[in-house]
Amino acid sequence: MEERRWRSLIPRLSDIGHADMHNKRLEAFRSNPGGDWLPADFEITASQYAVKFRKVTGTHVAFTHPSVPNCVAIPLKKKVRAVHVRAFIDLIDRMDDLDR
Repeated sequence: MEERRWRSLIPRLSDIGHADMHNKRLEAFRSNPGGDWLPADFEITASQYAVKFRKVTGTHVAFTHPSVPNCVAIPLKKKVRAVHVRAFIDLIDRMDDLDR
């Protein structure tokens, strides 16, 4: 019973919203998708949103979440382009929409 009480105190992602999570990195992704981003930036943000990631073959990092049907791959050795950043943001947004 005590565990149930604690679960009710933990807010859902959709209850908190992006602005209240104080995730400045995600907002920076939104405002500057063509910036000089590293794969570590995506890994940190993914861990904040409970998105799983794995290094696929040594060339890319794949980000997945059970509620979103597709994954996003970010290159490890080449420059991260704006299309990769937008796909990652879309993954987070779709995950949040499905959580509502």
